[in-house]
Amino acid sequence: MHAHALSHVATHPEHRDRGPSERVTALALVLVMAVGSLVLWIGIPAAWLWLWSQLTTHYLSVYAAALIGCPLTMAAWAWGLHRVNCAYLRITRATESPRPHTAWLRSMSGSGRRQPRGVLEICMTVSVVLALVTFAVWFFFFTAGGSQTAPVQWNP
Repeated sequence: MHAHALSHVATHPEHRDRGPSERVTALALVLVMAVGSLVLWIGIPAAWLWLWSQLTTHYLSVYAAALIGCPLTMAAWAWGLHRVNCAYLRITRATESPRPHTAWLRSMSGSGRRQPRGVLEICMTVSVVLALVTFAVWFFFFTAGGSQTAPVQWNP
């Protein structure tokens, strides 16, 4: 899963003087961020499609409702994940890494070092990859492979 993130909690020099309760809390927050990231990219879109498919049989209404509601729900959920990350940073007494320069400014900055990745960034990256793989598996193995423009019947 997020081996780097979990090992960071357990072995980082600044964390060695932490009490067991702070380490357990930090680990729990990492797990919340990991599960929350998966919910963001897989659970919320699937929930919107399922919910509206139960409320109406008109597939265009399902897609329209999901197209409007899904990004709003995802934005609210992402804000919640940001708050969890802030709590994690506060407990671990880590500082939030500064925003990196854009690629075209990076060569001008004179800094050849890369900033370490944060736990939330690792969780989000892994969850996006898993979401894309999940979508590809669903699309190619559980649908008609895109040959239909609309589902024949909404039976989840």
